[in-house]
Amino acid sequence: MNAQFVFKVPIPYLTSIHISRQRRSSDVPVPFFLCWPEPTDVLIPKLHNVTELFGDAVRYPVSDMAHFVASVFQVTHEAVSEYASQIYSLSIHGHNRPECEDIFISSGLSGGSKQILFDLKFNLKNTGLTVAVAGDSSSHCPLVGSTNVQGRFINGSAQPCTVPGVTPTGYFIHIEQSRLVRDNSSEYSKLIEAIRLTINEK
Repeated sequence: MNAQFVFKVPIPYLTSIHISRQRRSSDVPVPFFLCWPEPTDVLIPKLHNVTELFGDAVRYPVSDMAHFVASVFQVTHEAVSEYASQIYSLSIHGHNRPECEDIFISSGLSGGSKQILFDLKFNLKNTGLTVAVAGDSSSHCPLVGSTNVQGRFINGSAQPCTVPGVTPTGYFIHIEQSRLVRDNSSEYSKLIEAIRLTINEK
């Protein structure tokens, strides 16, 4: 199941958050497609968290809205982002990578992180969680969300399916969470509170 939530207060005091849940909730075999305008007819019985190189493209599963541009999910994302260019879009994921922190934050690019990411990290201090921001040289985590088509769109790509984002705008925030955070509401609530504080400060 995919869902989008947009929270807004009236303009000119527009403080908006767009939270995206982009993956299936269970590990079951699903069809894969190339990141093209429509799915292929190729069915590959692999789990949804597996990617496979295929020529100069990458196969992603049909359930993965972070890598599919011909979907209501992407169209809605683009429409909301164009309607309110200062909306903050949060793409929240989970990881099991030992080289990644409990919470790893990026702008959808490997470097050039905007101040808001460091503000979010600051608001997570003293939580007992390990936190890092992409590009600050403190982490070896590779999960920067550079192939995320929502992030690519916000970061200036005219063709987010095939063309990377150009420059981080600060309005796309990609967050990877460890199993510790995802499995414990007391830990996850720390992230939610830090997001609330960070957005309210803007």
